[in-house]
Amino acid sequence: GKAISRYDFSKAIFKFSAKYGYKSPKLITESFLNLEKSNIRPQFSSLNINKILKTFRLKKVNWKKSLANMIKKHFSLKVN
Repeated sequence: GKAISRYDFSKAIFKFSAKYGYKSPKLITESFLNLEKSNIRPQFSSLNINKILKTFRLKKVNWKKSLANMIKKHFSLKVN
C-alpha cells in the first residue's frame, strides 16, 4: 500500500475514535526544519513489511479497516 505520514495515521486514529464519542485533540503539523535535534527523524521512514509477511506467511491487510476494528474493540472493552 501507499506510505502515510505519522500525521495522517494520527488523524485516522482520532477519526475512528470520534465514532465512539472520543473528542480528539487538535493536531498540528510541524515543519521538519523546526524540530529539535532530539526529535529529528528521516523525512521518509516508512516500514517495509515484505520480509515479515514472507517469513511468517502472513497476508497484508487494509490498515484502515484493521485500525477501525482495533479501535472498535478498545471502546467496546471500556467500562464507564
